[in-house]
Amino acid sequence: MDLCNTSRNVAQGADTSAGAQQTLTNTISKYTPARHRALLAMRCARSKRPFNSVLDPDYQAEVELLRPGTVIPSPRTISEDVKAIYKSVSQKVKEYFSVCCYCSCLIGSKHAGSIHLVIDGWTAPFAYSYLGVVIVWFAQGKIWRTILEFIR
Repeated sequence: MDLCNTSRNVAQGADTSAGAQQTLTNTISKYTPARHRALLAMRCARSKRPFNSVLDPDYQAEVELLRPGTVIPSPRTISEDVKAIYKSVSQKVKEYFSVCCYCSCLIGSKHAGSIHLVIDGWTAPFAYSYLGVVIVWFAQGKIWRTILEFIR
């Protein structure tokens, strides 16, 4: 940031926020450390970002700019949060698709039917090969599907 200010001929220590909006009226911050950790865990999991991305100086500067004094969790904490979210969600999925061990009927109250595993492979015109793994099921009057894995 100092290098940027120097290249723009801004004196070191000068107030660069002059004229900027200092307060927001009628708003309440929804920030909590737990919500911040959950957001970081989901960001890393969805975008396949490394947990070490929280150590990036630009990311840390952005967080400090948006909410000064915010403690950024360590990569290990983010890793543990991702594992905890996975365990919690996988338990919900297990309950949703629970099967009776005596007659193989689905006993989950939200689902009563078959679960189909679909594997589809193809080659795109530009010579890349793809493999998709999908599950399909019928529930609540609709056919549902979700991608388990998509590999190039």
